[in-house]
Amino acid sequence: MTEKIIVTSYDGPDLDGTASAIAYSDFLCQNDKPAMPILTGKPHPEVKYLLNYLKIEFPTGKIGSKSQLVLVDTSDLPGLSKDINPDNVIEIIDHRKVTDETSFKNAKRQIEPVGAAATLIAERFYNNKIELSKNSAFLLYGGIVSNTLNFKSNTTTDRDIVMADWLSKIAEAPKDIADTMLQTKTKEILANLEESLVDDMKIQEFGGLKIGILQLEITGSNILLGKLQEISITLTEIKNQFELDEIFLTTIDLSDNLNLFISTEKETSQMLESVLNIKFRDNYAIRQGIIMRKEIIPLIKEYYGSRS
Repeated sequence: MTEKIIVTSYDGPDLDGTASAIAYSDFLCQNDKPAMPILTGKPHPEVKYLLNYLKIEFPTGKIGSKSQLVLVDTSDLPGLSKDINPDNVIEIIDHRKVTDETSFKNAKRQIEPVGAAATLIAERFYNNKIELSKNSAFLLYGGIVSNTLNFKSNTTTDRDIVMADWLSKIAEAPKDIADTMLQTKTKEILANLEESLVDDMKIQEFGGLKIGILQLEITGSNILLGKLQEISITLTEIKNQFELDEIFLTTIDLSDNLNLFISTEKETSQMLESVLNIKFRDNYAIRQGIIMRKEIIPLIKEYYGSRS
């Protein structure tokens, strides 16, 4: 019996990674390549909400040491489950600019700058005229809506919009699903603030510095200003726990169309002021218009590269 290909994403996946893994497993199976999704870590709040809405279980399991692997919505070794052997990765489907080009020597890659990996997966079904289940269509639609911040993100492309429109018809998705997911996410974040900060942290290295970049997506960021002291203390604790050189929080406020940045250290604040043309006061800064972490990371990389 042929061992199934494992489709997975980074540890603790968001809705884009979860939807892409589940749907691409279905795509492979329909192309006579036995596959199954296995995801690790704690899923994001919107993942739990949408899977519960669709009555689908979060796909967990053991990743075998010899299993062939497909990575979706990720192309970096840091952040993956420790059970993943990079030499076993046979395919990567991702949508981010900054990727690991050295760790997965046996993988064919599709890395294209669209708003969501779910868009690339949906296009596989659409272009090959392969039937897509209602649940997979709903998940992929949710992944695109979530990752493009309901099409408000600068990373949104025409391809995302076309696929989302096609998927929404198959899924028969409610028009208010994006608002419902955001409200659910906001409530859970505020109820478990410290845990939410750690869960959505990405650690990147720039010019020899290890920087923790935390991102939250909520409605009503002014609530966090009332918790500024608590958040500042938590950032310092996280920095020490993970032995980071720098750390900051970016909060995307979809209701007011802005980013709230919180940084407790002068060097980090100065870097962000230079990169984003913002001004800090009392450990926070506000930037009108939405910018995502995936857009900020290349700017920080360029900043430290120019100083080396």
